[in-house]
Amino acid sequence: MNQMDTESAIVKAESQCFPDGGLTAWLQVLGAFLLYFNTWGILLPTYSTLAISQIGSTQSFLLVFVRVLTGPSFDRGYLQSFNTVGTILLVLELMTTSAAAKCYQIFLAHGLRFRLGCGCMFINMMAIVPIYFATKRPIAMGIASLGTGIGGIIHSVIFHRLQLRIGFFWTLRKITFVVLFLQLVPYLVMCTRLPPSKPRDLVQITAFKSVAYTCITLAAVLGPMGMYVPFYEAQLFAVRKLGTGQTLTFYLTPIMNAGSTVGRLLLSGLAVRFGTINLFSVTLIFSGVICWTWIAVDTIGGSVAFSFWYRFFSGAILVLGPIMIAAILKDMRELGTRIGTSFGIGAFGLLAGNPIVGALVNVRIESFIRAQIFGGVVLLACGGFATVGGVWKLMKNRGA
Repeated sequence: MNQMDTESAIVKAESQCFPDGGLTAWLQVLGAFLLYFNTWGILLPTYSTLAISQIGSTQSFLLVFVRVLTGPSFDRGYLQSFNTVGTILLVLELMTTSAAAKCYQIFLAHGLRFRLGCGCMFINMMAIVPIYFATKRPIAMGIASLGTGIGGIIHSVIFHRLQLRIGFFWTLRKITFVVLFLQLVPYLVMCTRLPPSKPRDLVQITAFKSVAYTCITLAAVLGPMGMYVPFYEAQLFAVRKLGTGQTLTFYLTPIMNAGSTVGRLLLSGLAVRFGTINLFSVTLIFSGVICWTWIAVDTIGGSVAFSFWYRFFSGAILVLGPIMIAAILKDMRELGTRIGTSFGIGAFGLLAGNPIVGALVNVRIESFIRAQIFGGVVLLACGGFATVGGVWKLMKNRGA
């Protein structure tokens, strides 16, 4: 082995030596928490459901697909560059959305600029925590991801309350300053512990030689197609099928976020005890089954219970997915690229999911059953791929 190979082997070995705690490691969790907190979209109640769903679908696609570009750059040490660019785009989005008057302006500001900004920072949220933690990785990642649920609750309630008092324009102005202040913390505390990697392809085709990684990527494609069915349609279902009022319908989203917050924390803790691979498969399967129970919901109380418990399980999927990739990876210097590739490909499943669900829901006759069945089937198939990938990895480890 020559000197270059020896140095490479040493760096690779050091990348697997996780601090698994300490001030610096937990500051990364804090930084990731605040990035999750600030990347929650603002509800747009003055536009049609179709327009908002199209904006939301584009938002989600860009948020995930941008990881293909940012993943390799994260491995090369551009963490703070992404925080800077993301913050600028985030602030610009909020300022311009407040002045937007037409749907296409909302699309350009909120659907395009916002998610490009979030996409720049999303790889930081997903990749920074796993490179600092090993045995505590699920719980650390779970704590960081709580920012999504807590941010969703706080932003939604503040927006709903303030716009009634001071209007849409000034509400977003105030939220903009809060976001800008909170973004300073990740900029100051986040840093990667690994040396920059060499330039590599945006998509590592060789990664798909791993059966486990291929199965996880297939799960990443199918998961969003089914996972967001209740998230986008639950409010419409409550209004059309159950006749709920506007106020209660609005609060279904915070209820979902509350379920997601509790689920991410508890299930991440269980993953430390029972293993990430096991919990990832279980959460997907339970999410699919609970999606089918939505068919039987015929009361307001049932709708609230479904919203909470569905997000309790499905919310943990976004936490455990990146941890699964980290668990099967031999060299953590490739983590950003592998996450970017897997979730970038999964973005196309997310983009396709909303039109499919839109075609399956028949608002005219208030029929949601085809979309409910579709969501459950896709989530169960996603759980199947995750199970195969996990079992394959475990068998390979035993044979090593």
